[in-house]
Amino acid sequence: MSDSPLIVIDNHKEKSFQVTWDMSPRCNYDCTYCPPARHDNFSKHPSLEELRRTFDGILKYFQTLNEYVKHEQVLSISMTGGEPTNNPALMPFLEEIRSRDKNITLGITSNGTFSEKYCQSLMDNKISCTISYHCEADPKIKKKVVDRIYQLQSTKKKASCNLMFHMDYFDECVDLANQFIKDGIVFTPRLIGEPGTTKLPYAHVYTEEQMNVFRNFWKRKKEIIKKDKVLQKINSNQEGAKSTTSIKQMMINKQDELKKVGAGKVSEKLHKKEQKPKKITTHQNLGRPCCGGRIFCGQNKNGQSEDITFVKDTNFRGWKCMVNWHWLHIDQARDKIFHHQTCQATFNTSRGHIGLISKFDEVIDKLAKQLKTGNMPVIVCSKRNCGCGLCLSKAKEDVDIKRLFAKTTVGLKPLIGEKLY
Repeated sequence: MSDSPLIVIDNHKEKSFQVTWDMSPRCNYDCTYCPPARHDNFSKHPSLEELRRTFDGILKYFQTLNEYVKHEQVLSISMTGGEPTNNPALMPFLEEIRSRDKNITLGITSNGTFSEKYCQSLMDNKISCTISYHCEADPKIKKKVVDRIYQLQSTKKKASCNLMFHMDYFDECVDLANQFIKDGIVFTPRLIGEPGTTKLPYAHVYTEEQMNVFRNFWKRKKEIIKKDKVLQKINSNQEGAKSTTSIKQMMINKQDELKKVGAGKVSEKLHKKEQKPKKITTHQNLGRPCCGGRIFCGQNKNGQSEDITFVKDTNFRGWKCMVNWHWLHIDQARDKIFHHQTCQATFNTSRGHIGLISKFDEVIDKLAKQLKTGNMPVIVCSKRNCGCGLCLSKAKEDVDIKRLFAKTTVGLKPLIGEKLY
């Protein structure tokens, strides 16, 4: 595909309805780049009963929306914070959900400071885990976190790592990334700061050399996706017993390619005192990958399309978006429900919550009434830069979002930029 700007992101076959559930800002870390509103060491943990009530609301909301989707979705719940594993009610709660419905996908996003025994409980209950590696922690704690990353991925279950590239610990991150690549550990290199944020310490700035490390990584990732697609096509055209490229062989090929990304010395020492390199802003200059590593279809104005996992420009202001069909965010401590955690999009071109957890039934009733009319509003993005959620279906032009809407929903007509019933 040419370098012509994207006008459509098509992910209408997304199989999961993702719920990110911020249990509490309470955390055992105190990262300088995490805003005070996002973490503290004193907030109350929600009780098991509170979590149960919220879950009942989530389930009803999901079931209401799922009646109108063309490709039935699976409910996927990811517990976040703060640090969710600090709550003693978390594991009993997840075990309870698992016993009620084995089809629900459960996961947590954690700093990975939990014990080996706790980690084993996550694996026994088939709870996926994304560990975020933070460089500002004590070296002993960081070693423990790396041990948990390897423990989780040793079972080949769904586990991943967000490697937070700290501008002052960049070489440490490069070394760890090379170690992960060599050992076949699934990880995503992450710049620190949300798109559009430039204020230190909440958004880091990087040298051009440092940014090139990211550019090269995602360039190779794109090449790997293309290669795997070709291999899959070859494999599908051959009879099972005669196939020369099995899925296992394909994975080996993929791992070999990933090793090439980190072959040799990836980065020079970039923080010498005598150097004063020009620093540039994070996502605005580089773009952004999908947080969950999803592969989605991008289309430009020339009609060219390809599978991608990274976008160069995250400015989608004015675009029409289908995020509400695939996502819900719960802020337990503030008693608020959002369509999405970072964009906080609503139907009236503004940002904010769509209701209260304590009044979840009202949110569900309002949604059900709107769906029964046969018409459904479409979100128009009012945020300058898109963060998590960029992989979900969206389009710049009305004609394209109407096409995506028809591919996603059943029995509904789109109302672009209008309010809910």
